Amino acid sequence: MLQKLISPLTEPELRTLEEMGRRHPFAEFRFRARGIVALNAKCKSGLIAQVLGVTEQSVYNWAKWWREDGLVGLLGGHKGGRPVKLTAEMVESAVNIGATEALTLEGIKQRVRERFPEAPDFSIDRLAARLKERRFSYKRCRLSLKKSVLNKNL
Repeated sequence: MLQKLISPLTEPELRTLEEMGRRHPFAEFRFRARGIVALNAKCKSGLIAQVLGVTEQSVYNWAKWWREDGLVGLLGGHKGGRPVKLTAEMVESAVNIGATEALTLEGIKQRVRERFPEAPDFSIDRLAARLKERRFSYKRCRLSLKKSVLNKNL
């Protein structure tokens, strides 16, 4: 069973994986490379998982990715996680809305929600961060001005 997880590595593959296991900037990829090298050395997947501090299923996943796509499979890996709340299309819409009208973040958020009613709810902070990434500035409300206007009307 162990030999069927991966086929024997060639010398260049082994050198590449050993180097990647030592020097890759991301720990996740270093673990994957070390796992494949250990599988090549006929170590048991349970032992590899225990030494690397991962589940045995992770080791099986790495072997599958290696068999299917080689090094590219190891570098790609897991694509899961929570879906984004603000898609690129929504951010682009927010920029366009903010550029055409002088609105606060709350106003921009309301207009985006009107345009994308089925999209998940997102926070003002998330919107501000995405707009800042795009180097877009928006109108900021000053509470002191609002208070003085309110006091005059009373």
